[in-house]
Amino acid sequence: MHMRTERLLLLGGLWMLVPWLNSCRQKAAEPVVSIIPKPVSVTRQKGSFTISADTKLVLAGSNLEPCADFLNTYLEKYYGFRLKVQDVKDNPDIGGVNTIMLNYANLPHGAEAYHLEVKPNQVQLLGQTASGVFYGIQTLIQLLPVTPASSLDIACVKIEDYPRFSYRGMMLDCGRHFFDTAFVKKFIDFLALHKMNTFHWHLTEDQGWRIEIKRYPRLTEVGAWRDSTLIGHYSDIPRRFDHRRSGGFYTQQEIKAIVAYAKARYITVIPEIEMPGHSMAAIAAYPELACQPGPYHVGNVWGVYDTILCPTPYTFNFYENVLREVMALFPSHYIHIGGDEAPKVTWNQSAYCRNLMKKLHLANADELQSYFINHMEKFLNAHGREIIGWDEILQGGLAPHATVMSWRGEQGGIAAAKMHHDVIMSPTTYLYLDYYQSKTHDSVCIGGYLPLEKVYSFNPVPKVLDSTEAGYIKGVQANLWTEYIPWPSKVEYQIFPRMEAVAEIGWTPQKERNYPDFVQRVETQFARYDLWKVSYSRALYELEAQSRERSDHQGVDFSLNTKSTAGVIRYTTDGTAPGPQSHAYKAPLHLTADTRIRAALFLKGEPSGPAVDQPLEMNLATGKVIELAAAPAEKYSYGGAFTLVDGDWPDQAGQGSKWLGWEGGNMEAIIDLGAADTLHLLTLLCANAPSMWVYPPRQIAVSASLDGHQFQKIGTLEVSKDSANDTLHLQVPLGAVRARFLQVKARNYGRIPQGAAGAGDSAWLFVGEIGAR
Repeated sequence: MHMRTERLLLLGGLWMLVPWLNSCRQKAAEPVVSIIPKPVSVTRQKGSFTISADTKLVLAGSNLEPCADFLNTYLEKYYGFRLKVQDVKDNPDIGGVNTIMLNYANLPHGAEAYHLEVKPNQVQLLGQTASGVFYGIQTLIQLLPVTPASSLDIACVKIEDYPRFSYRGMMLDCGRHFFDTAFVKKFIDFLALHKMNTFHWHLTEDQGWRIEIKRYPRLTEVGAWRDSTLIGHYSDIPRRFDHRRSGGFYTQQEIKAIVAYAKARYITVIPEIEMPGHSMAAIAAYPELACQPGPYHVGNVWGVYDTILCPTPYTFNFYENVLREVMALFPSHYIHIGGDEAPKVTWNQSAYCRNLMKKLHLANADELQSYFINHMEKFLNAHGREIIGWDEILQGGLAPHATVMSWRGEQGGIAAAKMHHDVIMSPTTYLYLDYYQSKTHDSVCIGGYLPLEKVYSFNPVPKVLDSTEAGYIKGVQANLWTEYIPWPSKVEYQIFPRMEAVAEIGWTPQKERNYPDFVQRVETQFARYDLWKVSYSRALYELEAQSRERSDHQGVDFSLNTKSTAGVIRYTTDGTAPGPQSHAYKAPLHLTADTRIRAALFLKGEPSGPAVDQPLEMNLATGKVIELAAAPAEKYSYGGAFTLVDGDWPDQAGQGSKWLGWEGGNMEAIIDLGAADTLHLLTLLCANAPSMWVYPPRQIAVSASLDGHQFQKIGTLEVSKDSANDTLHLQVPLGAVRARFLQVKARNYGRIPQGAAGAGDSAWLFVGEIGAR
């Protein structure tokens, strides 16, 4: 064959490949549609629209400048260009190709509804109101590619959208730690980008008063500063402090600027002025507010203080004056007055309070708190405002017009809704973003374990409510308390990506929510976090490692799972760190001997997210049948009874995962070893954390049986209390007894002693594993 012919054939073959290569390129470059919160309706259409500096942003309706400004600010910050804004009033002939048109339309489904249609030559965004247009802008932003470029292709789509709830918010606690105005504005931008409309600003606390009140300058001169701050966790013994003065406050001018900043993003700022509890900073500045003479100091440890505001005429006059200045700064319909965690110790000790209760015919101090809240509500109602309070305001009788923010679970919200009061759902179990989101405890948090999936699973409307009562559930709010969050990057880390779940709870119809689909969209959002240069948790990539019961009860099956839709799980069993060439996990591992599993999720050949490092220690009880006489508390039930014989001996008890917990009750278990064997020693793994109300058992009693019916006691252990937080391997010698069945009883410590945290309440008993040898 001649060389020229070979070249022609080669060129011809390459020419035939051109259309195929082009189609591959077009397919690879196809714009992604990944929107959080998920819209009510999305229809993907053919083609794409290109946004560049040549694209015109046309305002066809009035008062849409904030929407245009937000989009242009975003484009300039992350892509380096702005769009030329033109108003139809100035040029009625504006329109046509390469334009983004903002306008109003009569849409169903309320003021925040919008319609977005992206065509190859034009984008049309219509809102029922300006806020609807603004939410459409957020969707448009999420259609943008996350790689900066001067030309941005977005998918052609048709979207009809509106929110499920009218109240969608987040709370930032600036009382425990102060954050400057620049970060508060950044936090508000985060809310805006997620179609949230309420910023709950926690401004007063035991540890700091953050709002300038001109009539009472000592609130910020004294109350805004503390002399020292706790280092480490509240439960650490001994406690350590940094011995550094810290604090800060917002001037009234700064607050006005922040409120205006939020308003331009269609966000209402609701201030919280705590009363009667969580008020040590105010009392330190003005001791006359307390029932007993001082001196007092601004709080330097976390937790709840017994000292609270005294319900005297002086206190009421003081806080009415404070609220007059607050109302002048915040135009919000609601003022949050706290009402939570107000111990009545000083009220019950106060002769003034006892006489006041007698005079008012109040049965107890709870009713005195209701009197306090009612007084402040009447004052605010007289000025055209209404109160929101934490669900403790239900105690002693709910104020007539109060809205309840249900945080101690859902029961407070249910009770308020049944009384036909408005409710904002904010339960700790789903929406407290200061809880751990990873099992690795990669930084200090207050406690609890709240992974992304648990947040997403929350439905704010309890099934026990009828349709009328359900109408009083006005919305949802996530809370970020900052005891252990001293800097902005950790705020970001705690909220992202869980904020995505909160946004979708508040916006998307319940029937449209789907966790696997949500996870795919979150993985796209990670790239957007990188664009924003914010800190975020990759706990989504944390592997779920669990020992599971086998039908033959010989050892355990060890499983590794991930919610991620990408990547490969790789593992080792020899204690070495997994690498790109390690075994790929495909099925549960059958383990019958001591093993150390190390595993990680690999994305693009690199480990991503927290790794698993799990030692499993086997003994005669591991993997065997176990029954409990009394179930543990629901929130500390982990994997059920099998948790105690799964070979996993947890080394910390802060979150209740991999532990079973009984409040005030005993643990009693019967284990069937499968066959008779000679037993020498029983080991019970228990937690000891008195500062968290967790105590070891007073006594462990072990009985044995060959037939499972007749048991004989073969060993006991009396346990002495230890004040240090630790995990205890409590060992009961058994002699050399032959048995098939073991009965293990651990007697709860009982009432917590005076002088200890939680004095008088029932102690918790935490058990992590039972071993027999």
